[in-house]
Amino acid sequence: MTLYRLTLTDYELSYSGYTCSFQIGVFNSFKEAENTGRYYLTSIPGFSEYPCSYHIDEIILEDDHVREPATVYQIWGYDINKNGDEVNGVEEFHTDYDSAVSRLEALQSGLTRDEWGIDKIKIGLKNWQEGFARG
Repeated sequence: MTLYRLTLTDYELSYSGYTCSFQIGVFNSFKEAENTGRYYLTSIPGFSEYPCSYHIDEIILEDDHVREPATVYQIWGYDINKNGDEVNGVEEFHTDYDSAVSRLEALQSGLTRDEWGIDKIKIGLKNWQEGFARG
């Protein structure tokens, strides 16, 4: 099964070796992700005010025993650089919590990262709807 992750990037806050990105959501169709990205860039505070763009990644679910999942589990790991930003990220998506936990344990035994975790993501849920502001 293929899902689509929408990420928005703020280029003014990005620098060499780090990209300031906001994961907006995971969607069932490319079109839904694309429409959401366009909406954010024109209507949501911060994203519409600063030089931002969107990117859509295909997510191929390896454990797609659920035909149309309502949620997925995102495994993530990253290091923290001297500026306090997340770098060297690794991630995977799974439809089943138990398989996500097993895979996380396998990744942790083979990779060293400063932080690890699993997030439950509702498909179609839009994050950062309030946008962002700079202080």
